[in-house]
Amino acid sequence: MATPGSDRPVEGALAQLLARERRLLTRIRAVFRLDPAVYEEIQNDPAAIPQAFALVIGTSILTGLGQGSIPGLFLGIVLSIAIWLGVTLLVWGVGTVWIRPDVDYSRLLRCTGFAYTWFALLIGYNLPYIGWIFGWSALGFCLASLVLASRQVLQVTSRQALAICAGALGIPVLLVWWAAG
Repeated sequence: MATPGSDRPVEGALAQLLARERRLLTRIRAVFRLDPAVYEEIQNDPAAIPQAFALVIGTSILTGLGQGSIPGLFLGIVLSIAIWLGVTLLVWGVGTVWIRPDVDYSRLLRCTGFAYTWFALLIGYNLPYIGWIFGWSALGFCLASLVLASRQVLQVTSRQALAICAGALGIPVLLVWWAAG
């Protein structure tokens, strides 16, 4: 179909949705490759916040399935959103005080949501004998992705981004482990 007075076809809602999904899958693959360029793209795309939110929800569902209980699933979703917002707030707070006062929280929120994709590995956390590998891998790769995301958004060195993210990620993780205890 073409619009009146134009030779270009009108994209339907389904075509637009599929284009966004292809972009989401491309971004997820880039996160798994630890490609820093993807965070530059994400931070400059205001439409990426729903994708980041969906990734946080999706990874928390996978994490909850790995825990094996329905209440754990719902609690995991709530905790994942809270941790995502909290870690982003901590990174943003340290970044604005220590590095640059003009850091945009929403840019950082989009990027950290994509960095949380690694927590999908927690689906295997309760496997006997090897579950700990999933837990430590998820934590390590998420930290690496957070460093890349923070480095891009805050425009700092890798060493500075690592120091900021280690503290920001470490506090909520320790609180959750202590609460689960």
